[in-house]
Amino acid sequence: MNAFKCLVIIISLLFHQVYAEDKLTCDEMKGHVQSVCKKAITGDADAMYDLGLMYDTGEGQPGNKPNIKEAIKWYTKAAGEYEASAGPSKYQNVGT
Repeated sequence: MNAFKCLVIIISLLFHQVYAEDKLTCDEMKGHVQSVCKKAITGDADAMYDLGLMYDTGEGQPGNKPNIKEAIKWYTKAAGEYEASAGPSKYQNVGT
């Protein structure tokens, strides 16, 4: 994951104090948010990150309230997918 996305995640987690109790399923979401959600569920790392950001900002959520718990869940899943897709480092065996 690039440095900018990491910075966004860290800043969001440090400064958000609002938690939403309501959570929608992908089928209950509308438009762009629904399509991002469906892509995220299929394992698309970029969509996972975007969905985390949407939960983080409240986009497409009831009352546009952020849901930090869901945001962290999707950020974490995205990071795992990015790491898995990166494969072994080309420097892994350097110096051995």
